[in-house]
Amino acid sequence: MTAVSPRKGPWGSPVLWFWLSAKTLSDISAAINTIIISIYMLSITGSPFSLGLLLACRMAGSVVGAFCIPYASRYFSPSSILIFCDVLSALCMFVLVLSPATSDVLLLYPIVFCIGGLHGGFLVVIMSQSPNFMGYEMRHRMNAILGSISGVAIVAGGITASIIYVLLPVKIIFLLDGATFLLAAIIFAFTGRRLTSDRTQTTAASRNAAQPSSVKRRWVQFISAARVSLIALGAVIAARFTEAFGSSTHNVGFPILSEAYDAGNPAFLFGWIMAFWGLGKMCSTFATPNLLHWMEKNGRSIAAVFYVCLIITFALFLAVFEAPGLPLMLILGFCAGFFDGSTETAYYSILQSSPPEAKESVISFSYFIERAGMGMGILLVGHSFSVLGTETTPQLFYGGSILVILVLVGFGFWRRQKNRRIEN
Repeated sequence: MTAVSPRKGPWGSPVLWFWLSAKTLSDISAAINTIIISIYMLSITGSPFSLGLLLACRMAGSVVGAFCIPYASRYFSPSSILIFCDVLSALCMFVLVLSPATSDVLLLYPIVFCIGGLHGGFLVVIMSQSPNFMGYEMRHRMNAILGSISGVAIVAGGITASIIYVLLPVKIIFLLDGATFLLAAIIFAFTGRRLTSDRTQTTAASRNAAQPSSVKRRWVQFISAARVSLIALGAVIAARFTEAFGSSTHNVGFPILSEAYDAGNPAFLFGWIMAFWGLGKMCSTFATPNLLHWMEKNGRSIAAVFYVCLIITFALFLAVFEAPGLPLMLILGFCAGFFDGSTETAYYSILQSSPPEAKESVISFSYFIERAGMGMGILLVGHSFSVLGTETTPQLFYGGSILVILVLVGFGFWRRQKNRRIEN
């Protein structure tokens, strides 16, 4: 994926338009199957814990997928990996279409694990390659564009899921979802040849130099990248790990809240909250990159944006669970999406500041940590919702996450002041 000239802007290439449309289609499919599969599992079992276990399987798959990407990228181009992820995601949905309804409860767990792994690998490739579109200096803008596309997909997926769930059988929805993944893969295949990766030469060199005994060397390289990440970006990655526990709350809680709101259409509230959340993410595209660029230009750390927006996001999500009516829920969901989008743009911009040779491993490692945290969080949250309900659980997990982040910020400030005193 060659860098697009900043003078032309990101929209100067028609090929890039098509590539981004494939990314949008893939994200829409991911948003729809996240909502529909969650509601479907809850309708079959009626158990919040089963829903939590299902989402934990998805997170576990994401961990495996993120872990495998640095290895796979030595042998395959980023474009090939994206095509592979979408084709297999389509096949997973087609398996659900053909399976008998009686076996769906057990089949959903391995299917969701595979989808999570494919989506995790997909995201790591996208975020590690995104600075190549516009150049390093403009990476904030590209990250925000990708975040905006994710927001568009969530809006489209959320609204679509809330409508088609009552109009179509679940199996037909799975069929349409798989077809959308397949369409995205076809577009990636047509555009991939013209968006050549900056790693083509190094990938080919690695393929030629690879030896059967190189597994140990690759493991050592991964551990080395993890060590560098923890030293340079430890507080940020730890905050992202904590964020995963807070995010688990609305991933499990919104389907439960939605079913309680309208048992006749349990996807309605979930879909519309996610749609307004996605709309907020889209709006953050216009403000966040300029702020981050200004801060870097003036020698200020963009980590402050990450921490502040993360705390505000959790406070707003907690307010969604406390809101007395639908209009206020949607407004709060929109605001949460805005700050969540800013959080994500700042986070990946921080990770992308890593050295080029370690960038993909750093992003993979951070995603590994995040998904592992979310997997554990979902299991805890699912159990907590079963025991404590929808009032106490959000207060416990969001409040605890905010407290931990404040401690991390305080620790980072103390370390910085201590280092300054030593230097003086």
